Amino acid sequence: MCVVGATYSFGAVLSDVMVVKTNADGDTLWLRTFGGPDYEFGDAVCTTSDGSCVIAGQVIPSGGGNADVYIVKVNAGGGKVWEKTYGGPWSDYGQAICQTDDGGYMVVGTTESYGAGGSDVYALKIDASGDTVWTRAFGGPSWDGGASVVQTYDHHYVIGGYYTAGDTDIYLVMIDTDGNEIWSSTISSGNEDTYSIATTDNGGLIAAGTTDAFGDGNQAFLMRTMGAFPVITGIADIPADQGGQVRVSWYQSSHDDRSSPVEITDYSIWRRIDSAPAPGRMGGADRCAGFLRLGFPPGSWDYVTTVPARGEREYNCVVPTLCDSTAAGRCMSCFFVSAETADPLDYYDSAPDSGYSVDNLAPSPPAGLHMESETELAWEESPEEDFDYFTVYGSDDGDFQAAVFIGYTIDIHLDVSGDAYAYYHVTATDFAGNEGEPATTDNTFAGVAGGSVPAAFALGRNTPNPFAVRTEVAFEVPSTARVSLQVVDVGGRVVRSLVDRTLAAGRYSVGWDGRDGTGREMGPGVYFVRMAAGEFSATRKMMLIK
Repeated sequence: MCVVGATYSFGAVLSDVMVVKTNADGDTLWLRTFGGPDYEFGDAVCTTSDGSCVIAGQVIPSGGGNADVYIVKVNAGGGKVWEKTYGGPWSDYGQAICQTDDGGYMVVGTTESYGAGGSDVYALKIDASGDTVWTRAFGGPSWDGGASVVQTYDHHYVIGGYYTAGDTDIYLVMIDTDGNEIWSSTISSGNEDTYSIATTDNGGLIAAGTTDAFGDGNQAFLMRTMGAFPVITGIADIPADQGGQVRVSWYQSSHDDRSSPVEITDYSIWRRIDSAPAPGRMGGADRCAGFLRLGFPPGSWDYVTTVPARGEREYNCVVPTLCDSTAAGRCMSCFFVSAETADPLDYYDSAPDSGYSVDNLAPSPPAGLHMESETELAWEESPEEDFDYFTVYGSDDGDFQAAVFIGYTIDIHLDVSGDAYAYYHVTATDFAGNEGEPATTDNTFAGVAGGSVPAAFALGRNTPNPFAVRTEVAFEVPSTARVSLQVVDVGGRVVRSLVDRTLAAGRYSVGWDGRDGTGREMGPGVYFVRMAAGEFSATRKMMLIK
C-alpha cells in the first residue's frame, strides 16, 4: 500500500509530496519525494490495478499566488510515470482520487476557479495518461467543497463533501460518466463535514466525518444510507408444518420510495436450480456462491413468486424449497430477491442467501392395528404423503416406554411368531425422521404360540446396518442373569456401555445413537457390539456412516 503526505525533509526546497510504500506488516519498501521549487502537498492516493500509485494534492507557487491541483503517477517500484497540474485562474485543490473502470481517474476537491460560489466541489475526470476528459463544479452560492469520491456499481460517481448554507452540511452528489448531476443531497443537524465515503455491498453508501450536533465540540460521525439492492435478512423454516417451505425476509431497495427517481414496482423471488435429492436423502446446495451486480447472480434460477412494492421497510414471503432437512443432514435451497421496475431490463438483485425447511409434524398412529392371526400383526396403510417406514415394538405390560424393538417394515403386516409379547406397538416415521405416536393392541393369541421364554442367550444383528443416526441391537436372555452389552472400536477400546445390569428372562432391544459415553459423536467406521452374560459371549459388527 502507498501512504502519501508532505515533507520538508529529504532535500525538499520548500515542501514536497512524500510517498511511502509498505508491505502488509507496515514495513517500508521504498520512500520517494516529488515536486519542484514550489510548495507541493499530497492529500490522497489510490493504488491502481497495475500496482502503481496515483497521488492527488496541490502545488502553490513559492512567491505566492493561487494553488493548482497536482497529480503524480508512480509505478510499483517508485519511479515517476508522469506528473501534471490542473486548474483555473484562482485556487483549486485535489483532495480525493480513485481509479475508474475505464482505466482513468476521478479527482475531487475544491475549486475557486469554476462554479457559482466562493468555492465549489471540483470534479476532474482524467484518462490513464493524465489528460483532462472533462471538468465540473457543483455547489451553491457560498463555500462548498469535495473531500471524497467513489465509483458505484452502475459506473456513476458519488462525491462527498460539505455545503455551506448558514451551518456547514454534509453534501452528497451523484454524477454520471459525463459529469452530469443525477442527484444531490444535503444532510444537516448542526455543523458537519464529510471526509470519506464508500459503497456497501447492496449499493448503499457509508460516509464518515465530523459533527458538532451532539455537543462537546466536533465528534466523529458515521452515516449509512439504504442501497438500491434489496438485502435478504433471513431465510427461516416455517414452524409446525409439513416442511417444504421457508419464509424469506428482506430490506427494501432505496428506490422503493416516492422521492426516488426510479420506481420499484415489485420484488421477485428466485430459487437456484440445484439437483433436488430423492426423498429421505440429503443433498442440494450447502451455501450460495458469490454474486454479480450486473445481471443475475451466477447459476440457473427458477422464478418463484412476486411481491408488490409498497414502500415497506422490510418484506416477507413464504416460498417453497427444493427439499426438507432431516436427521441425516441439512438440505439447503438458495434464493435471491430482485427489485423490479417498469423496464424489464432495469432491476436490482440482492446477494443470494440460503436456508432450509424442516418437516416439523410427525405422522399419525397407524390405524386398525390388530392381530390378524396367531403369528401375524396387521394394520392399515399410512395416509401421510411423506411416509417412510413403520417400526414395530413389543411389551408385556402395554407400556410403550418399556417396549422392545422388533423390526422395521414398509408393509402393513409383520410376522411376529418369533417375538411373542402381550402387547404390540407400531409407529410411522416420515422422510424427515419424525416418529409418530404409537398405535397399541393386545396380543389376543398370547400364550397360544411363540409365548415361551428364549431357549438360550443370543445376540441379534443390529437394525439398520449400516446406520447414520441410530441403530437397535436385539438380544435374548433365557434366565435371570447379569448382562453386559458394550460398543467397542476396532482397537478393542470400549466406546459406550449400553447395558450393565441384571435382567430377567426375555427378549430385549437397546439403541445406540453413535455417541460415546460423554455424548461426543463418533466418526464413521466399523464398530462392534459385544455381549457377555455368565459364560456366554458374542460379538457382531456394526457400520456407522455419516
